[in-house]
Amino acid sequence: KKPINRISMAIAMLFVSLAIHAQRFVNTSLEGAQSVCAITQDSDGMIWLGTDNGLYSYDGYHGYRHFQEHTFSNTRVNALGFEGRMLYLATGNGILKFDTQSYQYAETPAMKAFADEAKRKQLKELRVLDIKVVRLTSVAMSMPCSLLREACS
Repeated sequence: KKPINRISMAIAMLFVSLAIHAQRFVNTSLEGAQSVCAITQDSDGMIWLGTDNGLYSYDGYHGYRHFQEHTFSNTRVNALGFEGRMLYLATGNGILKFDTQSYQYAETPAMKAFADEAKRKQLKELRVLDIKVVRLTSVAMSMPCSLLREACS
């Protein structure tokens, strides 16, 4: 009885090891990004990555950068959220809105409010706690009420 159990166990281990060996993982790097801070996926299957150096997309084969140098778009992205085809990015400099079909950034009221350097310095960091309240809800703790009203109007 014991030799049959050992043979059965050996056969089972062989099949398990073959199944594990058959799985392959490819590590993909994103040029210019050191860490991924947020991940989401759109209805077409594209994976969107918020990194320490802006927005990237990944189609399963290649990673693509979606930012311009010397703009808010190459800043750390803390959170991502979709509303239709628009992707909202919560960054250390405010909210950015990215059109995932035209691959263009669109201006948001929050971007206009923080165009002034003095106002932007008052914003320490933005984190989205709920995509339904993506319009600066979590900024209220680190920003005066007058700036919050102006940013959301």
